Amino acid sequence: ITFRGSTLWALLGGNGAGKSSLFDAIFFALYGEHRLGHDNHTQLIHYSANQFSIEFDFTIGDDEYSIKRIITKRVSGGHTTQAKHLCGPNAPDPKRPSPQVIPGTEMVKGLKEWVINTLGFDKKTFVFSVLLQQGRSEALLAADEEDRRRLLSQIIDLSAYERLYKRAYELHRDEGKEADRLTKQLSQ
Repeated sequence: ITFRGSTLWALLGGNGAGKSSLFDAIFFALYGEHRLGHDNHTQLIHYSANQFSIEFDFTIGDDEYSIKRIITKRVSGGHTTQAKHLCGPNAPDPKRPSPQVIPGTEMVKGLKEWVINTLGFDKKTFVFSVLLQQGRSEALLAADEEDRRRLLSQIIDLSAYERLYKRAYELHRDEGKEADRLTKQLSQ
């Protein structure tokens, strides 16, 4: 499925048609987890197959990336990962042409770190901001204050407001000291 050429898309279909499965696949490609959690990936493999693979290509700014995961029924070593830089100005090695494998993403932990650093948010923020699972629309509202602030700051760049808050706090503190000094001077 290609989502190029428009800024707005709609997925339509009856219950069980697979609309949510598309987002489940994207979530699995990015974070290696599914509705059943982060274990038991082999449950996702069709009973007559030995493996499944998922590949997800996406664009951030001028750069295109691809993530691939392969899950096999083998007990050990059944999870293969890799991310590639497909094209754009921020290739891992600017001297070589893309596509290039992004170093460290051949390991599950390395891929996880790269996804969080590249996208700028973790799996929990993805679920709240992109996936918003059926029947869980109140989850962001029900989150405690610190979780809600952390999630929103990952979704929306709040750095300008944090700098403004810090500057206002410093001005308030400095003006309070000056007011105290002038009050003491008046009383003398």
